[in-house]
Amino acid sequence: MASSPLPTRIDSNPLSAVVELRFDSTKGPIEEYKDLLSHSFPKHSIKPTLVNGAIDENNPTHVFANDNYHISVNKKALSFENIGDYQLWGNYFELIQNVLGKVFETKKILHVDRIGVRYTTIFGNASSISEALNVKIEFPLSGFKQSSTLCRKELNRKDICININVGEGVQAVSRNRVLNGILVDIDAYTNSTFDTSIRKDIFDKIDELHTQEKQIFFQLLNPDFLTKLNPIY
Repeated sequence: MASSPLPTRIDSNPLSAVVELRFDSTKGPIEEYKDLLSHSFPKHSIKPTLVNGAIDENNPTHVFANDNYHISVNKKALSFENIGDYQLWGNYFELIQNVLGKVFETKKILHVDRIGVRYTTIFGNASSISEALNVKIEFPLSGFKQSSTLCRKELNRKDICININVGEGVQAVSRNRVLNGILVDIDAYTNSTFDTSIRKDIFDKIDELHTQEKQIFFQLLNPDFLTKLNPIY
C-alpha cells in the first residue's frame, strides 16, 4: 500500500533547522574557507567553540551568514542552519549540496564520521501535548492535575538513530521573540563514516535523514491539529 503524501508546507516555521557534519580534523587553516564562502555569505564572525562546557582555544568556530542561512565551521564540524522563514527542503538541500561540493573540492576534509539533521518546532497555538500530538503522557494516578514537561524517546533503524523530545510549557527565544508552547524536537543522525570523494553517498544520507525525520514529525501530529496548520501538499 502506498503511503499518504506528506505536506510540503505548513503554517509554522521551525524554531531551528540544522544539518551538521562531523569529522576528525580539517587540513589547513579554517580562514581559507572565507574566500570560498564570503561571496554568498558575506557576514563573517568568529565565535568560541565549546567542548563539554569549556572553550577550545585552539578551535574557534567561523560563522558565515546571509539573510537566510548560517554556516558554521571549525576543525571538527561543519553545520548549516536555516534562519528566518523556512526556505523549504528543496531549496535548503540544494544549498547544502552546492556548499559541500565546494568544500570537498578543497580536499581539507577527507572523511565524514557523523551526519545529523535536527529540526525543532514550538507550536504556540496548542495548550497541551494531546491537543497537538498523537502522544499521551499520563500516569495512572487519580486526584492530581497532571501536566507534561518533557518526554524523550530514542529510535534506531539500521545505521540511523533518532532522538525525539516533546514537551509542553516550553519557552524559547527566536528572532527576538519569546515563544511558549508545545515542543517537537527531532534529531536524526548516523555515525557511519563517509569518504568525501564519493559525494553522492553523503548527499543521499542527508536526504534520507531528512525524509525519516519528516515522516516521524507528521506521524506525531494530531490530524485535527494538522488541519489548523493549513498544510499544502
